[in-house]
Amino acid sequence: MAARIHDVIDTFGQQYGADIVCLHRQIPGNPGQRITHLAVEQVVSHAWVNLTGEPFRPHHATTLMAMRRGEPAAIVAAHPRRLLSMICLTVNQLIDIPGSRAMLLVHDDIAAQVVCHEVNTFVDNVLDHDITVAVISDSSGDMPQARLLIVTYEALHRRLLRYHDRTWRPCWEAVRLIGLVDLHMAAGIGMYHIAALLVRLQRVVNRYASMQVVQWLATSMPADGLDAVLRSLGVGTWRMIPADDYPSDMVDVSVWHLPEDYLAIAHDLAVQISDAGYTAHLYARDVEQHLLPETDPQQSITVGAQLTGAQVLIVAGVADDRWLLAQALRSGYHAVVVLLGSHPLDSWYSQVPTRLVENLTVDWPLAALNAYVLTQHLRAAAYEWPLRDEEITAWHASELRERLVERQQLLALPNNQGWVSAGEDDPYDDFHLLSAIGLPVLLQIGEISLDAPFDPTGFERWLAKGASVPPWYGGMRVIQRNEDDGSVVLQPDVAQRRTLPLRSCEVAIRDTKTTHTLSQGAVVTYGRVLVTERIVGMRELRDDTVRDHLFATPLESRWSAPGWWIDVPQCVDDAALRIGWSVVLTLPVLSMLKTSAVVPCGDTTFRRLYIIDAQPGGNGAAEWMFAHIEEVLVTAVAIAQTLQADPLLAESCQLDNEWLRRLIGARGIATPAPSPTLPPIAMPAPRRDEPSTAAIPIPPVRDDDEMYTVIPSATPGAPSDVTAPQKYPPMGGNRNTPVPPRRSWATRPKRTAPEPTPPASAPAPTTPAPSRPNPASTPSSVRPSTPATSRPNTSSTPSSVRPSTPVSSRPNTPPAPSSVRPSTPVPSRPNTPPAPSSVRPSTPATPPPSASRPPSRVNPPAEATPAAPNVSRIMANIRKQIQQQLPTARNAPAATTPVQSRFGDVPRFVAGQRIFCLPYGDGDVIDSEFVDGHEYIRAEFPTYGELRIDPSVSLVRIIAEQDDQDE
Repeated sequence: MAARIHDVIDTFGQQYGADIVCLHRQIPGNPGQRITHLAVEQVVSHAWVNLTGEPFRPHHATTLMAMRRGEPAAIVAAHPRRLLSMICLTVNQLIDIPGSRAMLLVHDDIAAQVVCHEVNTFVDNVLDHDITVAVISDSSGDMPQARLLIVTYEALHRRLLRYHDRTWRPCWEAVRLIGLVDLHMAAGIGMYHIAALLVRLQRVVNRYASMQVVQWLATSMPADGLDAVLRSLGVGTWRMIPADDYPSDMVDVSVWHLPEDYLAIAHDLAVQISDAGYTAHLYARDVEQHLLPETDPQQSITVGAQLTGAQVLIVAGVADDRWLLAQALRSGYHAVVVLLGSHPLDSWYSQVPTRLVENLTVDWPLAALNAYVLTQHLRAAAYEWPLRDEEITAWHASELRERLVERQQLLALPNNQGWVSAGEDDPYDDFHLLSAIGLPVLLQIGEISLDAPFDPTGFERWLAKGASVPPWYGGMRVIQRNEDDGSVVLQPDVAQRRTLPLRSCEVAIRDTKTTHTLSQGAVVTYGRVLVTERIVGMRELRDDTVRDHLFATPLESRWSAPGWWIDVPQCVDDAALRIGWSVVLTLPVLSMLKTSAVVPCGDTTFRRLYIIDAQPGGNGAAEWMFAHIEEVLVTAVAIAQTLQADPLLAESCQLDNEWLRRLIGARGIATPAPSPTLPPIAMPAPRRDEPSTAAIPIPPVRDDDEMYTVIPSATPGAPSDVTAPQKYPPMGGNRNTPVPPRRSWATRPKRTAPEPTPPASAPAPTTPAPSRPNPASTPSSVRPSTPATSRPNTSSTPSSVRPSTPVSSRPNTPPAPSSVRPSTPVPSRPNTPPAPSSVRPSTPATPPPSASRPPSRVNPPAEATPAAPNVSRIMANIRKQIQQQLPTARNAPAATTPVQSRFGDVPRFVAGQRIFCLPYGDGDVIDSEFVDGHEYIRAEFPTYGELRIDPSVSLVRIIAEQDDQDE
């Protein structure tokens, strides 16, 4: 078979005269490993064998062991069967715990359908089960009674968390497993959204299922820095389990460079492979799929942005998706053909093909602290359940609370019952994983809306009228843009046309955090800046001719974000305003982020180059680049040298090559110096006697932070009014001064779910709810706060949560019409990265013994050899204890169902006793009861709160007894 596929590929390459970059490179396979038995339910074991025809792998046993210990487990593998492993273990838990439910969180609707197909395929092979599966998206799906829910993060934000006490309450009361599917798909600002969502999710889970242990599972591609990303989620210390024990065959890889009509040629190759009797999958991005010719249904060809099963994979362009090739090489394809297109990085990869087949594991930059994201999630958390002062302190948001109270966006309940969300705007609007502010841009081809959300921060930069889309690739042309609803209309463009925005930037340095000196003496500085960007025109490449087109009215935007900068003596004229693209293009080469994550800004006044986060408030890209500055600059030199032949980037890359070589020197190119390290940010695990919300520390906020303000253009279809950016009023000043709200697609219809209806018979709460105040401004869905407890954290290592930042002032805006989407507050990005001393919560200098860290279950401390017991003293203490407990037992109310225990009717523990329990430490007994002849106690622990303990399982002793022995 391999020989015939080779013949088809070779014949096709000769037919089109493609530039061969790499031909028939053999990537060795993996023999894999196996285990003979896995302690799962028999029906699950049969389902796995029936579906895959393979035995279980070692990572299954390791993951199952971590689950039974209550440890969060992450299955890390490039093999796509990592998802099936998660599904198998999830179904096993549902069968093992009757009546329990599980929730799998996915990043978008397309991923939800893929996961649903895999789940249904597996569940159909499980005999005699009652597992119902439901997909819950932002605007569809309403099955809270399903046992396995596949939920998008948008639906979790707008539906499951918002209506937790109504439609979705039965789900939260029975949830026992939460899975995070393919976390790597949300790299960037999306990971900060997910971390904040999980903080809110834990508040709800601990409210309804505080006495139950909720298991956490995750899947991800391998990446450097994945451990830090998992710690930032704030659910405990994750057990990273490599799942590279799946067998895989040798893969034949061929790489061609076809900058002209690469999409059409890729489709022709797929047709020829199908005509030869093989199945082919063509990987193309969402927008590019509409540029492909129609596929004959009789042909064995699939097209999409997901890697589906086939014998041959054809990848049309790599650019931002290089890390995806690692999964392609382990997905069971017999051959992988990569057609490099017109993207500048594709041209560079054609010169260094080893980047496409070797060392495909890249860095995963940690999401930055973003005050915009924190504001939205903090207000949403207050809407879902009143925020207590202890929770706000744990979030390090006391100053933020005062600002929100002044703007009437938080309201205090009577009798110190907490804080609830208030204000005219809805905190659940304008949410998406792509951006810190607002909804994504909607791309349309005629009347057809594409399932390809576009980052709103690039609305002016990349989607001006006449611009080519996708950026850098081309193929589509913007013919109309509507700034009211944030939509763009596209149409197919002429072949080989690409555009690049012509920009001028004004950068004001707000704060300087740290500096780094390169090997040649140049200084790189990291801090926070305020950027005013004007898109004055575009540079067009068409028919190998470059033309500049200027706009009658520039498109202007302003935002505050972290960035790094360096002095560039060559930055002296207007041509220097376009330097820095070679540095930006290093981001997808070295990390999982895309080129759109940062923006280059040349400053001719100070002769300086700035590299700034494109997201208002930051997304972690600039911080990561500064931490790896030597490697970034060395890679930028190589890219600049190659791209000088690209007509669109020739001028920029020639300048980049000149100043980069003078900056780092030949010695720096050969041996890069160690990169600077920024202060680590880590927080201890949440205490049981404190709110379960993970602590997100916030550095101080400057009062004059600017908002992200967009000045619309005067192009047809756009509003003609122009709003100048303004500053927030200083602290102590008039905070009612109106300032322009941030951009919100006001006329875009809201994607609201059907009105939730309560379940037919909702179970009664375990504790009576306190009387609820009824202030006029209190939302109807908010109830008074009750201390929420969380499950015990058996790990001895504290969990780490990526800290967040507070928000600057927000004006009081008039009520918006019901048909208009209101704006949400837009804070400004505080200083990052903060010093370690400013991000750790204050802890007592000398903690009491009861609050000390409990011993780990996994590695119990070694105990000294005990001395010979004094039998007479022990018997005397037992008799004394029984005499003390008899009156309490006689006065206790009779049980409704008599039980026979080994102690008769006398409990061993009574209310008020001081006990020591391993591994939870010292605590106080609240109550004792007998169930089926076994005594169970409820005890309060300083660190873990109220727990239900079985003394026959956990080591429990009365401290008073030990005190008598010591005396």
